[in-house]
Amino acid sequence: MLCSGLAMTTTPGTRGMMPADVNHRLDEHAFVDAVLDLQKTVPLPDVPEKAWEQLLTAAYDLAFAYLHDQHLDHEPGCSNPVASRFLETVFSEDGPALDETGLATLHETVLERTPVYDRSGCLEAMERDRGRRERMGAFYTPDHVVDSLLERSLDPLLDIAEQQDDPVRAMLQLRICDPACGSGHFLVRAGERLAQRAAKYVHERDVHWVRVNAFRDCLYGAELDPVSAHVCKRRLWSLAADSQLCPSSFDQRILAGHGLLGALPGTGTLAECDAWTAERLDEEAVETLKPVHWHLLVEDGFDLVIGNPPFMNQLARDTSMDRRLATLLRDRFGDVVKGYPDVANIFLRLAADLVRPGGRIALLQPWSVLSSRDAGGIRRDLARRLRMTDLWVALEHIFDAGVHVCAPVLERTMERKGVLHRTSGAGFEPAEDIQLDMDVLADEDTWSGLVSDLMGIPRIDVSRHETLDRIATATADFRDQYYGLRGCVQDALHERPSANCVPLITTGLVDPATCRWGRKVTRYDGRRWNRPQVNLQELAARTELEPWATSRLVPKLLLATQTKVLEVFVDEDGACLPLTPLITIMPLDPGMLWHLAAALASPVCTALAAGRYLGAARSTNAIKLSASQALTLPMPTVQDQWDAAASAFQAASAAGDDAVRLDHLHEAAMASCLAYGCGKEQSKMLLDWWKDRLPR
Repeated sequence: MLCSGLAMTTTPGTRGMMPADVNHRLDEHAFVDAVLDLQKTVPLPDVPEKAWEQLLTAAYDLAFAYLHDQHLDHEPGCSNPVASRFLETVFSEDGPALDETGLATLHETVLERTPVYDRSGCLEAMERDRGRRERMGAFYTPDHVVDSLLERSLDPLLDIAEQQDDPVRAMLQLRICDPACGSGHFLVRAGERLAQRAAKYVHERDVHWVRVNAFRDCLYGAELDPVSAHVCKRRLWSLAADSQLCPSSFDQRILAGHGLLGALPGTGTLAECDAWTAERLDEEAVETLKPVHWHLLVEDGFDLVIGNPPFMNQLARDTSMDRRLATLLRDRFGDVVKGYPDVANIFLRLAADLVRPGGRIALLQPWSVLSSRDAGGIRRDLARRLRMTDLWVALEHIFDAGVHVCAPVLERTMERKGVLHRTSGAGFEPAEDIQLDMDVLADEDTWSGLVSDLMGIPRIDVSRHETLDRIATATADFRDQYYGLRGCVQDALHERPSANCVPLITTGLVDPATCRWGRKVTRYDGRRWNRPQVNLQELAARTELEPWATSRLVPKLLLATQTKVLEVFVDEDGACLPLTPLITIMPLDPGMLWHLAAALASPVCTALAAGRYLGAARSTNAIKLSASQALTLPMPTVQDQWDAAASAFQAASAAGDDAVRLDHLHEAAMASCLAYGCGKEQSKMLLDWWKDRLPR
């Protein structure tokens, strides 16, 4: 090992080193330079990534050993001059003191560095690549977020332990897991919280014993990045601050490996578990990804599963691996994991297997967990097995990843009904509690309705309304049509399409009650178009899309997605071809074309779609829904107002002036609210809310 040549020794009086008790960010460049300087002492592997990994491991060994000695009031020193110079840089008396949290936070920024060997054979790591860090999901979770989640998940478990005959024993028997622990932020703060609560029940002389046991025995985790896992282990060891505790004491509880790829619970030995994974991936993947088989780690599960797992699809490295991973995840979790759910959603499903009866789960999730189609199976499975006690939704970006997050707190209990405590924003501001029946939630399409009012989205009761699938069909096209049109699309030379050509309509060209083809530049297939048109003769000769085009060239509605309101354009003559992701909606009765448009374009349907599918779109204020979801929206019930809304929407569509169109559109919106049975005051409120969301 590299660090063996840089071992710490206890010697008196090391110049320039101060106690570390303040969390701060050391200058990253100085730290990287100091790490690279360590390569002067020992040979490194030829592969830059492995060499950088080895240097960082040695550097963190030195740094955490120094901090450990500080906690024990030892005078740290180092017999190796290069290592001594490294410590003087990191813990210089000229700058703010650095503690374990500061080191771990610094490590997450160092992950952006790309190591390379220069021409002279020296390792460099100067280039920053934020994509490396994003692919690893390594973003520091603010302490107040961690503490707030622990308050809602760990504290109830500690409260129960306090009621036992031996509170200390009950607390120290708790098992806490972060299945994607990074450098250990959640585990450290959980350990501190547990140790502080248990310390209230022991004599002062036993407080240290309680702390050591809390950090050594209660905390478990896994992390795919081996250096981050090493930082986590050394961080826990340093904070336990016990001279009899070896750094290797944490190796059996903090594992370097992939927390999602382990074998089914009940699979036998470690060799048999690895064989289960290798059968679905391959031997190389098992060696590289090091699957974590949780049931071998703690047979009866954990009391708390908490953390901030990586977001986005980071599992696949190539198409073939993607297929094999899909097979493994399906074999491991069943049909609840299918399609393309976010990796964080799958970790949430894993947690349901890891938590023991009476235990809790608190994993940060992207907003998409509330409503995305591919997470639907996971939501239903969780709702059937667990009870949601708390739900926090962030209204702003909480950390550097730039993703809006939420955190459901789930309890494994037989109780199916209870109070859901809701909070929002960076400050976890309390919102009105609601009664929640998990059996009812399990039948809901999404969880967005639990928090939509916190986003200012009006709540509307349409439970007794029939749905639009009674009067219409809807379909969304796919990549086959998008790419199949290549070579058949041209820019029209005049204001109208050329002979044998029809306009191609993209989402960006659709606004409420109008289409801006020929008036607005749009994009398709990587380029800009002024008046994109499809040559039907070319389409018939070069592709197999003629039947598709014929089926689309009929009277229809085009519904745009990823928008703040439901934007509907009526193609009354059936003269346009839609481009995905536009949704094509056709009335069963052609005479209902304008009525259907007025219903879909109503503020009522916008409010319902925004509330039901919050989090599904790329933007937090946008609405994304599928063709089938569009048909679950309600039908109006007051016929005369529906007739008025249809007439006004038709007038808006015919208007040549945007101001006139907007006037008619407002008239249609108000009439449509009344058609849904809303009172005048509620209709006015809905109209004002909807106006604020209209495209400018």
